[in-house]
Amino acid sequence: MNKIKLVILSSWLTLTLFVDIAFIPVLFRTLKGQPYLAGSIGIKAFGIVNPIEVVFGVILCLIGLKLKQHIVQLFLSIVLLTLALLYTFYFSPQIAHYAHEMQKFELTNAVDFLKVQIEHRLYHNWYVRLDSLKMLILTFLLGLNLVKK
Repeated sequence: MNKIKLVILSSWLTLTLFVDIAFIPVLFRTLKGQPYLAGSIGIKAFGIVNPIEVVFGVILCLIGLKLKQHIVQLFLSIVLLTLALLYTFYFSPQIAHYAHEMQKFELTNAVDFLKVQIEHRLYHNWYVRLDSLKMLILTFLLGLNLVKK
């Protein structure tokens, strides 16, 4: 079970780093003049990644319960699952919604565009902050489980 946990933690951290540090920045640089297209592709990518993270979170929590892990590890696994659920069912849909609204208002109504842009940035900034927290937790749990071996 510990090997499965190490595979899940390392896979999750690797996936997160790849998407956040490589894929999304390259996508936006490549499509510099087409931010809505880049955003649309990014949302589709997260639509694939987020459910994978939910599965990783569920597996970590189940392993934690089965192994009767220390309460801190179990709590952090639950936090990771909660973040994955928030990304999947709240943040990503909100970001996609406001991105669509921004595109709709961009040429027609500057005031509404700015209001929508503020909301979009709010959700995006929270997503980025929570993703940083997720990477810290994943790194901590991975290190803890490697040291325990």
